[in-house]
Amino acid sequence: MKYLFFGSIGVMAETSNVQRQCYNMALAEFDTGLSWNVASYCELIRTPGGLDRLERLGIDAKTAQKIHHRKQELFAAAMADGVPARPGITDMIAYCLSQDIKMAFVTSTTRQTISAVMTALSGEIDFDKFSAVLCADDVDRAKPDPAIYHRAMTMVGASAHEDVLVIEDTMANCGAAEAAGLRSVFYPGEFALTHHYQQSEQTLSVERCLAAFAEPPLSSVA
Repeated sequence: MKYLFFGSIGVMAETSNVQRQCYNMALAEFDTGLSWNVASYCELIRTPGGLDRLERLGIDAKTAQKIHHRKQELFAAAMADGVPARPGITDMIAYCLSQDIKMAFVTSTTRQTISAVMTALSGEIDFDKFSAVLCADDVDRAKPDPAIYHRAMTMVGASAHEDVLVIEDTMANCGAAEAAGLRSVFYPGEFALTHHYQQSEQTLSVERCLAAFAEPPLSSVA
């Protein structure tokens, strides 16, 4: 393994419930009459893209933009006191640094949201050690389209798909990595665990990642 891509903010930190609460506050401020409980939000986040999610609910594009922007402001404020990294993440980063494995943070969220998460995790993770940090602004098509993974490979200088491993937190995002011809490790967050996943998928370790990387390489999809 020469490159490890952390594929979403949900891989790094457990933020789903905070994001749900911030969405609900923003939805209330704009008098939408909408509110998401845990069960409905778990279902919604199976498909990436917060802004698209709002528009799919019938909110007009202009209002959806305003709600999404307000949600990001609320989320940044909520993250100001910091959050813990998910179990196994700092061990994986330490391993990469010890083995000269290049790392990238490859998300489909906005630059504002990823900045809030990186600031919140700064006590445990030094993102200056990462070779690239990508967000929705870096590509025209968000996940589950594989475009952001193709872009990440270019940015870190990866020429061979078989040199890369991806860690993702939803099946849709794993599909984006696999559509790019990359192996992936599924590490679902607590909201994803309302569905039925194997116990082994609920933990992350260096050994698990190395075992996934040892599996036969995927065919590249350009």
